Amino acid sequence: LQDVGSRYYTFQGTMLYCMEAAAAVRLPVVVLDRPNPIGFLGIEGPTIRPGFESFVGPHPVPTAHGMTIGELARLYLAERVPDLSRAILAAGAPRRAAAQGTPAQLD
Repeated sequence: LQDVGSRYYTFQGTMLYCMEAAAAVRLPVVVLDRPNPIGFLGIEGPTIRPGFESFVGPHPVPTAHGMTIGELARLYLAERVPDLSRAILAAGAPRRAAAQGTPAQLD
């Protein structure tokens, strides 16, 4: 899954629901992390208010959360599925972009 660090895409919801389903039947999950293609644009916007969760907002993160899919997986592990057997693998060493709009680079 490739995510761009914004809550409006369904990749994060898909990953969270897969993680919850896997934990329920004791299956392991592997998340391949990689840099966001548009880099780090900062953190801004409101979080989801309780009761307003949806497929594009399953967990209270800001509108622009700036996390990679692996960082989101670690957040979900800590807050939603701590009993999940998992592996989060980085695809290279991501470097955060220095300026807004600058693509993230792999070392």
